[in-house]
Amino acid sequence: MSIIELKKLKQTLLGLIQKQEREKAVALMREYDFFDSPDTYLNAGSWEGMQRYTAEGISVGIFQQGNEHYTTGEYEQALACFQEVLPTDGVPKEMVYTNMGLVYADTGEYEQALAHFDKALELSPAMLFALNNRGRLYKELGYPEKAVADFDVVLEIDAQFALAYHNRGLAYMDLDELEKAKQDFDDAIALDFEDKIFSYFNRGRLFQAWGLHHEAIADFKLALSEYDPKLSITSYYMGLSYYGLHEYEKAVQCYDHVMTLFEEEDALIYCNRALAYLNLQNFEQCIADANRAIELSPDFTEAYNNRGLGYLNMGLAEEALADFQKAITLNDSSFFLYLNEARALDSLGKYEEAIASFGKAIALAPENPDLYYQRGKTLYMAGKGAEAIADFTAVVKLVPNYAVAYQMRSLVYAELGNLQQAILDSDAAIKIAPDYAEAYHRRALSKIGLGQYEEALKDCEA
Repeated sequence: MSIIELKKLKQTLLGLIQKQEREKAVALMREYDFFDSPDTYLNAGSWEGMQRYTAEGISVGIFQQGNEHYTTGEYEQALACFQEVLPTDGVPKEMVYTNMGLVYADTGEYEQALAHFDKALELSPAMLFALNNRGRLYKELGYPEKAVADFDVVLEIDAQFALAYHNRGLAYMDLDELEKAKQDFDDAIALDFEDKIFSYFNRGRLFQAWGLHHEAIADFKLALSEYDPKLSITSYYMGLSYYGLHEYEKAVQCYDHVMTLFEEEDALIYCNRALAYLNLQNFEQCIADANRAIELSPDFTEAYNNRGLGYLNMGLAEEALADFQKAITLNDSSFFLYLNEARALDSLGKYEEAIASFGKAIALAPENPDLYYQRGKTLYMAGKGAEAIADFTAVVKLVPNYAVAYQMRSLVYAELGNLQQAILDSDAAIKIAPDYAEAYHRRALSKIGLGQYEEALKDCEA
């Protein structure tokens, strides 16, 4: 019923009561659930009492109509209903202010929303519904500390309010207090609240952030056990965890599934599926997915990088280099991009340019041993043995058990004629990796160079 129809109903009822046709009035009231125990008021006998009861019942009806409009997204009509009810006594004003706050929040009028939640809480400081919704809004507006404070009050009043645990968990995630977030999701799930699938989903995201992919997948599966369109993205996150476990086929299956759930194509999903295909050595499909990601999002850095990796693995170094350089124009602060550019240049035999790109990568990530190792190999190929040794030395300083770096440095020392040092580096590599065949071979060659034939033979037989 509209507000106008409810007002007409009010006048009809008051007319019947005034004409002493109270039985007809009560019969009519019974047709609507917003009149509570009309028989009681029939026997009250007071015209003022019946008038007040009728007005309050109509207010409840208008309030209920406002709630229905809100549920169906008819926010303007909902707000009109709540504004009509506010001056009356039929519905507690704190409830009306709270519901008006919900309308304003959903329509993006956040200051108005907060103001109405505040008014509700001025009237009833312990109103859990208002506190919970104000907390949610604080969280969405980027004030997680204020959100946590509101949820704390809710849970002090009612320790069984499962939704408040869930919402506080989300706020703790924003504050990067992940252990507290997990505990709240645990508590929400333990209370078996209606929307616990969302707690499973968010706890799964926490496990994923910690690298606990098996646990993450278990939670994502629980979240998917009851289908909810809002959780379609769960399949995407599950794909990320399968990728983290190197189960690339399952990752592809998850990405395939989530694509069927979305009405619009998503560049991020194509980009991540491209990476899974890359690890499956399906380079053509990797490139195809990266192409689609770029079509959907022309400035998507990771898509250019993934396509470049596909090209590089297919031996198309020129195409790869173009993609890596495009990616760098979009993001010049990623050492990965400079590393990949250097790899492409190295494949093309452009060692000096590759060395320069490695240098840019190292400047961005000076503690990354792999960058020094890769540059050291390129320096060796460029005939710069002394500089290569410096890079391999940097590697073993950062990671003392980096056997391959010792072995590469042994190779360079041998070629520079320093066979004793070459043997020492092969010794170090073998100590770290006793089954490292190449290290025994390299040490044998160095011993042969020093005329230590019997020792060399032992290494050949090792």
